[in-house]
Amino acid sequence: MLISTMNAIKQLAKTRSKALNQPEALWLVAIGKAGSLMKKNSISLDEIERLSTASRSPNQLRIILDYLGKQSGDAQELFERVDGSTYSMTDWLEAIECFHDWQSAQGQATVLKILLGYIECCAESAQNTPNEPSLNGTVIEMLEQYGFEGG
Repeated sequence: MLISTMNAIKQLAKTRSKALNQPEALWLVAIGKAGSLMKKNSISLDEIERLSTASRSPNQLRIILDYLGKQSGDAQELFERVDGSTYSMTDWLEAIECFHDWQSAQGQATVLKILLGYIECCAESAQNTPNEPSLNGTVIEMLEQYGFEGG
């Protein structure tokens, strides 16, 4: 089973590399990080594939996997919020990366559950506007306008 999982991770890295014309080695490192999450039973290979396929870069995938490795149940919460939203997983991952980068620039950090709550509020706010804007753009606008005081 371990060998088939390793082969699946290698194939996924190769597929993402070709699809986005990015170095396979970077994808392999990012997706390989998910192996430790699988060992903890906090994420499945199918979920890794879903996250990898939705990620636009190895760095974006690394960011979400870092969050998922901190608390049990985070992966399930992420998938439930995305599935209950009109936005795609790709949209959510872009917003998570944006939020993460903003927090890093501010010298702040938070847990995924709180981050997801903020983004979910942004998603709900965006749904109430004509020509529903991008989730990432809404997160940027909300951060610039209101900041973030959560822990």
